[in-house]
Amino acid sequence: MPLKRSQKVSQKSIPIHFAFTRLPVTWTVVSGERLQELRAAQLKAYARKDGKELTAYKVSGVLNRIQTKGPVLYGEMRKIERANVEVLKELDGWYWRDRFFGLPETNLERLADFLTEVGAWPSSDAPNLSTPGHALTFPAVVRAHDVWAFREDLKDALLDRTRFQKIVAPMLSNPKTWIDLYARPSANDFSLRLELSDVAAGVVSITNARHMLFATVLADVARGIRFKVCKRKDCRIPFAITSKHKREYHDRACAHLAGVRRKRKLEKRQKRAEEAQPARKPARH
Repeated sequence: MPLKRSQKVSQKSIPIHFAFTRLPVTWTVVSGERLQELRAAQLKAYARKDGKELTAYKVSGVLNRIQTKGPVLYGEMRKIERANVEVLKELDGWYWRDRFFGLPETNLERLADFLTEVGAWPSSDAPNLSTPGHALTFPAVVRAHDVWAFREDLKDALLDRTRFQKIVAPMLSNPKTWIDLYARPSANDFSLRLELSDVAAGVVSITNARHMLFATVLADVARGIRFKVCKRKDCRIPFAITSKHKREYHDRACAHLAGVRRKRKLEKRQKRAEEAQPARKPARH
C-alpha cells in the first residue's frame, strides 16, 4: 500500500514585537572651557589606545569629532556595578517619538534631558549611523544640528511613504542573485530573535534610541499608516490619520490653543475696526 504524502504545513504569520531598551546614559550640554577639556581628554585617550606618537593627520581626525564653534551634547554611560542585578527599562518608542517631534530647536537643555530619558545615541562621527547594528561607543559626542536633521528625515518619511520606501528598501528582501546576496545592507536590516513561548513571536531588541525612533517609522510605513502635520504653526507634529473624520491638530490641547488664538485675533480685529470708526456727535434736542 503506497504511503500517503504528508500534508504540507501552511505558513503561519508571526507577530513582531519591538523591545526598546534604555541604556543608563546621562547627557549634558558642553561648551566653552569644558569643551576644550573634553577635546584634550579625547586626545589623551586616543594616544593611550594607539600607543604611538600622534601624527598631525590623527590629531586632526580626533579634533574634528567635536564641533568647537558651539555647544555639543556629551553622553556618558553610568558605571554598572553588578551586571546580573541591573534592571533595564523598556521604552514605548511611539510615545517618545511624539516627545521628540515636540522638542524646540532653541533649547539644548531640553534636548539633553530627552536624550537622558531615552538613553544611548551614537556619536555624530560614528560610521554608518543609519545601520541599526553598529556598535556604540562612550563617551558619545552629538551635534544638535545632526539630531534636528534626523528629525526632519523622520517627518519626511511619515508624510511621503512612497519616497521613503524607495530610499530605504529599494530591493527585495530575498536575494535572487549573488549580487543581491552581497549587496550593502539596507538601513532597515534589524536582528530578529524568535521567542518560542506559548505564543510564537519575533522580537527585535534595540538599545539605541536613534534606531528606536527610526524603527517606529519603519513599522508605521510598513503597516500603511498615513500621516499629516498638525496645523498649529509652532507645533507641526505629525499624527496618524485613524478615521475619515477631518482632523487638523495632533491633540486636543493644540486644537484648543488654536481656537483661543483665533478668538483673540478676531477680537483684536473687531477692536481696531471700532477704534477706526469716527466718533458720533450727540444728537441735538
